[in-house]
Amino acid sequence: MTAARLPAAPLLAALLALALWEGLVRWARVPAVLLPSPGSVATSLWEAAPLLARHALATGGAATGAFLIALAAGVALASLMVLSPLATRLLYPNLLLFQLLPKVALGPLFVVWLGLGLPSLMAFAVFVSLFPVAIAMLTGLRAADPLQIRLCQAQGGSGWQIFRYIRLPTALPFLFAGAKVAATMAFTGAVVGEFISADAGLGWMVMQAVGRSDTPLIFAALAVLCVLGAALYALVVLAEDAARRRWGTRR
Repeated sequence: MTAARLPAAPLLAALLALALWEGLVRWARVPAVLLPSPGSVATSLWEAAPLLARHALATGGAATGAFLIALAAGVALASLMVLSPLATRLLYPNLLLFQLLPKVALGPLFVVWLGLGLPSLMAFAVFVSLFPVAIAMLTGLRAADPLQIRLCQAQGGSGWQIFRYIRLPTALPFLFAGAKVAATMAFTGAVVGEFISADAGLGWMVMQAVGRSDTPLIFAALAVLCVLGAALYALVVLAEDAARRRWGTRR
């Protein structure tokens, strides 16, 4: 096993980066308002732990809910497009169009349409994270072996049977690849939504800290966001491993 594959290697790299960061800040005497040291960030984490935990629940709940909605909607859209050529012609160009739009610039529109608060925040997070799931699932469904499909048709298999037993198992690795991207995008969408229309959450907390020039608290909130995003990503990986054992799919 190479050093890069050792479980401790990423942790050692992170600790080395933190040590270099701490040493650079102390040596250059960088003001904390510009770049706080890891020690001051850790102190802020400890002191604001109850507040961070409360806002982390708001952000984590919104992002997870948006991710699950995007996952279900993406699978449904991809399945519809692969089963219906008409749906592909109607939906696929529009999916690409919405993907090309600058999503952050569209955030205020969700406030106009849905008002301030959780509905507009979650709708924006779903909008941001839907495309990776839909495109990955559609690609996977289309990657099914044509020979297997023709064999199933020759034996009288229905469209649903082809979808269930040939297309869907083939699409699962693609789906999980898209879900991993969507898991991170859901948190991005949730935080941007909190910047615009929320009165709670880690994104809202960051904006409040910016107003007070409390840079250590900003970094503390960002650290909690990293933990939340990593946790959701890890759940997707666990689900992928379970699906791989159940259906024999490959990474």
